[in-house]
Parts: sequence; structure tokens; C-alpha cells
Amino acid sequence: MIALPWKPKKPECNIVIKEVKFSVENSVKHIEIFVENKGNAECVMIDKVRIKPMAEQNWTEIHVDWDVKAIPSGGTAKTIFRYEWMSGEQYLIKALTNRGIESLVLEKAP
Repeated sequence: MIALPWKPKKPECNIVIKEVKFSVENSVKHIEIFVENKGNAECVMIDKVRIKPMAEQNWTEIHVDWDVKAIPSGGTAKTIFRYEWMSGEQYLIKALTNRGIESLVLEKAP
């Protein structure tokens, strides 16, 4: 019997982080994340984001509220949350979906 090569499924859910904004309001630091669904199926966003400074090993998991729960193909979503970021530090940021797909981006705080 000949083994057929395994072919991955077409990516149905493809969340891409489009923009990350670091902000300060009334001395409280925030991060705002904008994502887009470049896949061909609706994606439900999980209420968490993972973040860590480049130099550290452990991820911090933050519970967030997205402005929409499900993103249609071609649609967008955003969230804003408190996070004590450090100026000049580079951060790895992951946005999580219901299908276990993670969008990863490297951003430098102002």
C-alpha cells in the first residue's frame, strides 16, 4: 500500500494582527489590537490575548473583550486592555481564535 502525502486543509480561519497601539490614558497604560480575518470562514475570537516581552520566557494571558465575538471572512475586530508596557521594549503578542489559530506579531513600545 502506498501512503499518500498528507495535505493540510485550506486555512478556513486566518486571523492576522493588523495594528497594535500602545497608549496611556490618565497614567494607565493600554494596548489596543486590531485583527482581520483573511480566511474563508467565520472565526470566533477567544476572550484572551497572550503577550510577553522578547527577553522573557513566560507568556502573560490576558482576558479581553473583542468588539465582536465572531469575525466573518474579510471582517475585522478590535480590543483594548490594560497592560504595564515599558517604553522601548519589544513585545510578542498573540490573538487567539476558537480554532486554536494564533496570530503572532512583534511590536516595539514607543
